[in-house]
Amino acid sequence: MGTGAKPDKAELLEIIKSIARDPSKIKYAGASFGKALSKNYRKTFLDANPKLEGEVVVHHAAEQQILNRYLGLVAEEEMHSLQNLRGIPKSLDNLLHNKIFRYEWDEFYASHPQATRQQVLDYVAYIDKKYGHLFNPPIGG
Repeated sequence: MGTGAKPDKAELLEIIKSIARDPSKIKYAGASFGKALSKNYRKTFLDANPKLEGEVVVHHAAEQQILNRYLGLVAEEEMHSLQNLRGIPKSLDNLLHNKIFRYEWDEFYASHPQATRQQVLDYVAYIDKKYGHLFNPPIGG
């Protein structure tokens, strides 16, 4: 699969199988939201992780789409809080962010048309357990 190619579902599931951890075997306290002082989430993340400047793409663990999909569920300052930000190595961004996480969140949205805040946080924790070893800094052991 080339960098611009969109894998079909079977290919994507094979890729996921090859890179994902078994979430049930990962010790992780769980996901949470904090309160950001700024909407500049990239700066928030890099202020906390200055050595990662130029190395990562900053990603929202609970996607920004949630602000519009589930009105009032998450405040904007929570969305952009450090607790909800993940560093994805630039070399993995297209695969993780644009393909795998898109697939994962689309599955969540399809099965949770009226999600609760806790369901969103539980799903973030699930993704963190499954792929957190690929983040920088890593999450969940």
